[in-house]
Amino acid sequence: MNRGITYYNLGQYSKAVDDYEKALVYDPNDHMAYYNKGNARLMLKDYKLAIDDYTDAIGVNGKFAKAFYGLGLAYVYSDNPEEGCLALEKAEEMGYAEAAAVIKENCQNIKETIIPD
Repeated sequence: MNRGITYYNLGQYSKAVDDYEKALVYDPNDHMAYYNKGNARLMLKDYKLAIDDYTDAIGVNGKFAKAFYGLGLAYVYSDNPEEGCLALEKAEEMGYAEAAAVIKENCQNIKETIIPD
């Protein structure tokens, strides 16, 4: 998995995905490998597969706030802001502070549409 992180940091996101997939063969319960693979796919703008990866990370570790944050971003970027905002709010509830700015930027209109004054 360390090589995957190196590939990611070098901007070689496809190679990073390949490496995380190899790591998951050895440990299919590695929530960090799913999360990192989701991050790489997010950078590749492969939002559907990023959503799958973040969902898998959450399936392994349901208390992993950063995976909810990534899931929220992937949904927002894939033009599904309702689902994105739900995931971002979950990340914020779990203590992931960075979610607040994304919620403020992307979710206020959603809340106003769903729950009008």
